[in-house]
Amino acid sequence: MNAPPDGTLLISVPEAAHFLDISPRTAYRLIRAGTFPVSHIKVGKRTKVVWSELMAFIHSEGITHEVDSSASSVIS
Repeated sequence: MNAPPDGTLLISVPEAAHFLDISPRTAYRLIRAGTFPVSHIKVGKRTKVVWSELMAFIHSEGITHEVDSSASSVIS
């Protein structure tokens, strides 16, 4: 997990895909199509997802796929 200078927590696209219950390949396709539901940024050659926006989206959509039990392992 990385944090840019402003302190925003970032996770990898495969980690975000896990929480959205989609494959990493699908997540990358959505990013390329411009339809990924939350903000993402390039960090070098890697794409990272903004953790707080992902959690807000998941909770607003009522997605419950292991969010509560897996979240602590991602942010540790």
